[in-house]
Amino acid sequence: MHRSKHRYIYNIHVRRFASSVCGLGGRNLYEFLRLNLPEAFPSIPTLESYSNGYCTRIEEGKFHSTSVISKVQYDIESNSFIGFCVKLVNGLPLTRQYQTDNFTELENWFETANQATLVNINTVQPITNVTSPSFLLSGFGTDNSYDTISIICRWLYVYEQCQTHNIRVVGFASDADPKYLRAMRLATGYFAQLPNINLLNRDDIFNIQIPKSWSSWFFLRSKQLFVCFQDPIHICTKLRNRLLSKSAALFIGSYRIAAKDLQDLIQGESKLDHGLVLSDLYVKDKQNYSSCVKISSLNILNMLEKN
Repeated sequence: MHRSKHRYIYNIHVRRFASSVCGLGGRNLYEFLRLNLPEAFPSIPTLESYSNGYCTRIEEGKFHSTSVISKVQYDIESNSFIGFCVKLVNGLPLTRQYQTDNFTELENWFETANQATLVNINTVQPITNVTSPSFLLSGFGTDNSYDTISIICRWLYVYEQCQTHNIRVVGFASDADPKYLRAMRLATGYFAQLPNINLLNRDDIFNIQIPKSWSSWFFLRSKQLFVCFQDPIHICTKLRNRLLSKSAALFIGSYRIAAKDLQDLIQGESKLDHGLVLSDLYVKDKQNYSSCVKISSLNILNMLEKN
């Protein structure tokens, strides 16, 4: 870093470091550092100009990072239209599929091509000793017309590409879409088997040892290339809804789980100790994830164990 007549000029290494700090810590943290370390970090506009000039531009369908919208829009830099359902080849979306300078062809697309009603987003969550945010890997518009094999092919592509960069993919997660659930069953061998793909004929599979006491209620093949499970946030909210339901019971093994203990905790203990309120047990709000976090907190579990 050196000082010019009118402003500070930061070399490429400082700008790259500052961009990483801002991306990982967020804008508020970055501004806090700039206030406490005057002139040590470049301004936000300087970072934005660096990102625009240095980082690879995002395009729909590319497996780097992307942004997709649900309406048809013209992208002037790629000379393509975003918002139509992209064609999948082995589960992977074609990039720049709707690129044309011909108005007749564009008119034909609007008449014959399906417009995307859903957005398929793929994110990555690093597993580290410290909290690390997830980031966007890919995304494309779709009408959910692809099949289960396309999903598995896409997973295998992501897995292989990560392997080439010495990154080990532990597993894939999704919501409860039937196609994804079937793909999970086929990939993990959960009473289903892929007809033409052998995922276990590899050197990089890992072994999983399940406690014998789980055998009556938990099944998982001991050898897996990667594991599959439903998105944790969906699982948490569904478990909470089942826990608070008046018409359904929640069992873990042979043990029945009930919300009465939580109600007794709210009525008999100080809110300063447990932090719960009655609205946390209000089942009508089925997507109340903050309630899931509070109910499953270590503090609540310790209080329930004492009682």
